[in-house]
Amino acid sequence: MCLQVYLALVFLTLILSYMIYERIRLFQLFTRLGIPGPCPNFFVGNMMELMGNGKLVTDVMAEWEAQFGLVYGYFRGTRATLVVRDSELIKDILVRNSSEFINRPHMVITVPPLASTLVGLRGQRWKEVRTYLSPTFSSAKIKQMLPIMSNCVQTTVEILKEKCKSGGDSGDDVVDAHRLFQGLACDVISGCALAMKVNAQRDENDRFFRAVRGFLDNAMGPFVKIALCFPLLASMMGWALETFGYSHEMTKMIMENVQTAMKMRRDKHSTSGSVPVDALQLMMDARDCSKCLGLHFR
Repeated sequence: MCLQVYLALVFLTLILSYMIYERIRLFQLFTRLGIPGPCPNFFVGNMMELMGNGKLVTDVMAEWEAQFGLVYGYFRGTRATLVVRDSELIKDILVRNSSEFINRPHMVITVPPLASTLVGLRGQRWKEVRTYLSPTFSSAKIKQMLPIMSNCVQTTVEILKEKCKSGGDSGDDVVDAHRLFQGLACDVISGCALAMKVNAQRDENDRFFRAVRGFLDNAMGPFVKIALCFPLLASMMGWALETFGYSHEMTKMIMENVQTAMKMRRDKHSTSGSVPVDALQLMMDARDCSKCLGLHFR
């Protein structure tokens, strides 16, 4: 029994020593490559400098640029991040050697259905989906969605007029532009891309608007930070984020609404009824066209 305990302790010690060695070796990556940068913390990389001192990320990176030059490296948790501000080197990366830099970074936490979007897809599958989507966002197609955008902007103008009138009468002429334009962005995106009728500009307690704001406010929340610093826990953090985070509520609402809208539009199409012109409809048309051409669209 004692021998088994001793062997177990030796095994655990070896595993722990190996993990510590690999983590130290990871944080020495830029040093080995001769790339300057801030010294990472063993547990969190450079996350404390980026997000723990009350400064804007852009201000912190500007300080690093002044200290280390136009090319430097830092660590978002355990993720090595190379910052390039040299124009010639950027041309090499994006133009001359673009075939070597074809993918976005891996998502920190893989939460469905975000993993199946352009942000999460990689390689050939990304190229296929991007090819289908590109015509949807041409100038001519965007102009077809102009009425939806115009209605949203008209609401913004009406709200500003109401605020100016009521502010002039009461002496309070302050308008929360940030909140107002958050609502405008939500109304435009939900109307043009998601076939959703949202009144975020006038109702800040709108369920979808609250879910989106919560999702964005927690985009770098504790679950994501833990996954960045300790990748072995990423799957667990993904489950926690999907179960308890705002992403679950937001994606559930989007998926339910989109599926319902697609079903209704197919029914209208079969009966020759008119359907709205928005990004969802344009993508449905692209999918139907791909089937006619014998292309495979998953």
